[in-house]
Amino acid sequence: MLDAIVTRLQAIGENVKKLVKHQSSIIEEHPEIEWEKVVRFRDFISHHYEMLDYEVVFDICETNLPKLRAVFSEKTKRP
Repeated sequence: MLDAIVTRLQAIGENVKKLVKHQSSIIEEHPEIEWEKVVRFRDFISHHYEMLDYEVVFDICETNLPKLRAVFSEKTKRP
């Protein structure tokens, strides 16, 4: 299950990487999100998977994903 979670975090990071590149206004609108860390974590997963600390993954899921989800939930509610 942890591998599946990490794979999804990698996909989220990849999508954030594209989003930041093409819609940079989101960075200014939501400075509470550490956008660069999301992208760097994606890169870490991709290139250093064997060094991954699953306690860090759990902390990201508990602490950071709800904030990120709130941003995108807000975006999808706008007309």
